[in-house]
Amino acid sequence: MANGPCGEDFKAAFSCFVYSKEEPKGVDCIDKFKAMQDCFRAHPDIYGAELEDDEEGELGQGEGEGEAITAAGAASPRDGQGGGLESAAAAVEDAAAPVIDDAKAKLSSAKEEIKDTVAAVKEKVQERASSAKAEIDETASTARRSVQQEAGEVSESEELVPKAAHDARDANQQVNEKTKESKSRA
Repeated sequence: MANGPCGEDFKAAFSCFVYSKEEPKGVDCIDKFKAMQDCFRAHPDIYGAELEDDEEGELGQGEGEGEAITAAGAASPRDGQGGGLESAAAAVEDAAAPVIDDAKAKLSSAKEEIKDTVAAVKEKVQERASSAKAEIDETASTARRSVQQEAGEVSESEELVPKAAHDARDANQQVNEKTKESKSRA
């Protein structure tokens, strides 16, 4: 149906039905289904079977049962029943099934390709990170050896915090002595 002369009308009606949020589903798509049926009627040589199905649906429903039948063979939105709209919806779903299955297969294939690509990129990143770490370790080791050769062996504690920087006992003692001298003069 999607490829014939009424393909665009069919696609519009199908899309409307699929994305419809109204209850009953597709009730807001009646105009699109009418346009599709009008196109079917304009091409009875191609869509004769669809027209026969819809006419049978119209004959089985009548106004005596409290339903208002539209020209498309669907019950009007006010009665809350689908009528010909349900059969059109079923036809749309049947026609769309191969397209949906194909899309699902392509999506699945794309997911697999993405997983493979992510795994390959992750592996390359890990290899490069490992290589960079090895280079950094080698450079640090070379720098350590060079410093040790120039300065000789130095313990880390002496290198990091000189004694004079943290030992203030002598300074405190000098301040205390000056304070005592000033008090004794006074």
